This record gives sequence, structure tokens and C-alpha cells, in this order.
Amino acid sequence: MIDHLRGRERRRDVERSKLQEAVIEWQLARAEADERHWAETDRKLRALQGCLEKLPAAQAELITQHYLQAQGSAELAQRLKKTDGSVRMTLLRIRQALRACVRKQMAVEA
Repeated sequence: MIDHLRGRERRRDVERSKLQEAVIEWQLARAEADERHWAETDRKLRALQGCLEKLPAAQAELITQHYLQAQGSAELAQRLKKTDGSVRMTLLRIRQALRACVRKQMAVEA
């Protein structure tokens, strides 16, 4: 009877050990994936920063006011004496230009 209990306990220890190994492997894989993700995100942010610095001053100001200072397109339109639609279209075109610039920068770095 005691041998049976010892054997059962040894099997549990082995199962626990295998489970712990599997969990550790999963955690390592997850950490590596997270590290790759953050490295890629960092590359994109650096590329975006470079692209933002290349924008003409008026476009950079519009992006800053809209995204960093949270000014709505209607508010910007009123201040710039333009229509809301015009401001939204300008913001769209700036975003498209930034997207293309970031993709180009990423391709050059790759």
C-alpha cells in the first residue's frame, strides 16, 4: 500500500514538473513575442517622428492641435476660416502622407 502511494506521489511530481516546464516555455515564448512587438512598435514610432519632422509647418501645427491638443475639426475650421469638411480632408491627406512616409522608412530600415 505504501509503495502504491509513493508511486502515485512520484507520478504527480513528474506531471507537475512537466506542467511547470510547459508554463515556463509558454512564458518565454510570450516574452519573446512581446519583445519583438515592442521593438517593431519602437521602430514605427521613430519612423513616424522622423516623418512628422518633415511636414511643412502648417501641417505639423494642424496635426499637433488636432491630435495632441484634442481640438476638433470644427474648432480648427472656425479658427482657420475654413469649412469643417476642408479641415477633415486636410487631416486625412496628412495622415495618408504620414502613413506612406512611415512605410517607406520601415522598408529602408528592413
